[in-house]
Amino acid sequence: MKKIMFNDRYGLTQAVIEGRKTMTRRIEFNSDLQQMVTDSDSYYYDDGYLVFATQGVDIHHVKTRYKIGELIAIAESYFYVRNIVVGQEYDDRLCKAYRIEHTDDVVKLAGWSNKEFVRADLMPHRIRITGIKCERLQDISEEDCMKEGILGDVEYDKYEVYGLFGNSDDGFDTPREAFASLIDKVSGRGTWKRNPWVVAYEFELVK
Repeated sequence: MKKIMFNDRYGLTQAVIEGRKTMTRRIEFNSDLQQMVTDSDSYYYDDGYLVFATQGVDIHHVKTRYKIGELIAIAESYFYVRNIVVGQEYDDRLCKAYRIEHTDDVVKLAGWSNKEFVRADLMPHRIRITGIKCERLQDISEEDCMKEGILGDVEYDKYEVYGLFGNSDDGFDTPREAFASLIDKVSGRGTWKRNPWVVAYEFELVK
């Protein structure tokens, strides 16, 4: 089983677990592939691959990081899982998985504080990929912005990103404005303006 990481600083992991975030956009193409996608005039998804075509002729098969139907573990640090999600009994599971003799030693695991090093099979939450598409980052719809975890205030018609200050009116004016600010924080300043091709994954929470 693979794992997937979401940004904690801006509350995206929690948004997934709460069911508020059901899409994620990932930059999976290097500069050569970015140009190849630009030069293509159509594409389709085929069992783990995006197939790009020109004038009806398939030119490139690009493997996606995840497949439709695939079950994926949400990465969380062992410290968080132990203290917030599961409880003290999680120590025994870690000891068994890593063949550790004393429960006090689980804090020495690399994944205790860094979720990049956790094992997928030890994670308590899962998502299932339900859809995959390829598009320019700025082609995102307002509906998809909300699926990316943007918070909306219907009463005041403002949109927010957890942990991120908005404009001078205390909130972003549109979901796209909020998402543009979020993606620059998560993927690096200038990402929205650069407008790369991205792979957009839609998913459902299953555990």
